[in-house]
Amino acid sequence: MQDLIEKAGHTILWLLPYSPDLNPIEQTWAWIKQKRKDWRVDCLDTLFFCFLWICGSF
Repeated sequence: MQDLIEKAGHTILWLLPYSPDLNPIEQTWAWIKQKRKDWRVDCLDTLFFCFLWICGSF
């Protein structure tokens, strides 16, 4: 397939390998999931309410 594409005059731009360790949103969601587990919160709405309540208390 690569030969056919290049013979047709096109160039393939390869993407970098995906690494969740380098993606900040993955680290953030991992932290949120850990807090959900630590606090034993079943509902995401309740979890975010707790985050907002904590942030508002500073």
